[in-house]
Amino acid sequence: MTRITGVLSPVVTPFGADLAPDAQRFARHCRWLLAQNVGLAVFGTNSEANSLSVEEKIELLDGLAAAGLDPARMMPGTGCCALPDSVRLTAHAMKLGCGGVLMLPPFYYKGVSDDGLFRSFAEVIERVGEARLRVYLYHIPPVAQVPITLGLVERLLKAYPTQIAGMKDSGGEWSNTKAFLDAFAKSGFDVFAGSETFLLQNMRNGRAGCISATANVHPAPNARLFE
Repeated sequence: MTRITGVLSPVVTPFGADLAPDAQRFARHCRWLLAQNVGLAVFGTNSEANSLSVEEKIELLDGLAAAGLDPARMMPGTGCCALPDSVRLTAHAMKLGCGGVLMLPPFYYKGVSDDGLFRSFAEVIERVGEARLRVYLYHIPPVAQVPITLGLVERLLKAYPTQIAGMKDSGGEWSNTKAFLDAFAKSGFDVFAGSETFLLQNMRNGRAGCISATANVHPAPNARLFE
């Protein structure tokens, strides 16, 4: 199974006047991004992910698949506060053939120990029970306030070396991104910077790419920089 690399966009989700997501406009935007050689990190922070229900996310994913968009280029956000929601979304993404999933930690309660986070991620992986699953951990402490640490990644990689594929670092500090690259990139753990600001440095130190909100509006220059 080919691993996801390059520039991805947390695709903005269009809504109608009734506040329901507009599946047709969503698919159109995703098709345009793919045409610019930018992958689809749908249901990311910039996608209003936590304003969408599980049912709405599943319907939007099904709509992309029905529109003929390549699921191998998709890394949907599937991390929810409720364990069954994370499991259901992750399993559905695997059923459609998505290249990976971007997984927030359970973020409502703060000060969660690494042991608690390990058990949460492990439970999702075990319940999904899919060898093709590739999990990208989502480190975004400015929003979630529940960080992904070096120790947690080390433990997860030891327990699930195939399923734990990488991370997105949206902490905004290059020193943190570089610490994960230095520790794990050589073993195949793919670190995506959370902004194109760090794309070049990230490429020089580990070569995964970036997941950038602004790629929604200027995807091609980001993709060219990666190339």
